[in-house]
Amino acid sequence: MMIVLASGLAPLASAADPTFKGVVLRVLDGDTLVLDLSNSGPATVRLWGINAPELHEAGGAQATQVLTTLIQTEGLNLSCSYHHTDRYGRLVARCHTVRGTDLASHIVRSGAARDCARYSRGYYRQFETPDSVSLPAANFCHPQKERTP
Repeated sequence: MMIVLASGLAPLASAADPTFKGVVLRVLDGDTLVLDLSNSGPATVRLWGINAPELHEAGGAQATQVLTTLIQTEGLNLSCSYHHTDRYGRLVARCHTVRGTDLASHIVRSGAARDCARYSRGYYRQFETPDSVSLPAANFCHPQKERTP
């Protein structure tokens, strides 16, 4: 399997190596950013496993600022592990700074986002704080109920 941007430009990753690197061009909100992927051009990346409030929602500006400050502090270069492409065409990935900071765990620890158990299987729950738990849980983050035969 090879991951190709919608524009049909150079492949990002393959099943054998689902990682890619990029330079942050813009932070859109607390869990979404735009990366320059060099030969592939810009791509919107949604952080895997968490949910932050949208920019227009309560807490959205704070979540955006937390991610922006992290990028300004630790640098624009990111290394990401591709998970899938969502229905909006965004690359869903787990991203780290060059210092090794997992962007998603940092945002959850700050209280500006919460675990999205449907996708993370509860991985980021260990980083939740009272502030993150007080954020509304998005409906799409609830684990799907197992079907019985």
